[in-house]
Amino acid sequence: FNGKDLTNWKGLLKGPYDNPAKRATLSADELAKLQAEADEDMKKHWSVQDGILVFDGKGRSLATAKDYADFEMYVDWKIEKNGDSGIYVRGTPQIQIWDPAMGGQNAVGSGGLFNN
Repeated sequence: FNGKDLTNWKGLLKGPYDNPAKRATLSADELAKLQAEADEDMKKHWSVQDGILVFDGKGRSLATAKDYADFEMYVDWKIEKNGDSGIYVRGTPQIQIWDPAMGGQNAVGSGGLFNN
């Protein structure tokens, strides 16, 4: 993330092709068409404000344009009251980010693996 714009990011394809295994079954033409649609969705709902990626809560997730091998990821996040979000690593599992004040399973805080 360059802190300035959405360079190096792309929109996540709509289901079922948000799943990496399903996405791999697409032809190059199908993938290009669906990716163009996903990128348009991304531009409507994601932005960069003061060096921060901002999502309006509508639309689909954001994905890196590049695939990575081994990596270390450092993340700072801020979530609104009763927020429930996360970061998917290679499609699954999700690193959970949620408001612990919601109670229940959320009370343990963020950072755990969900959908694992």
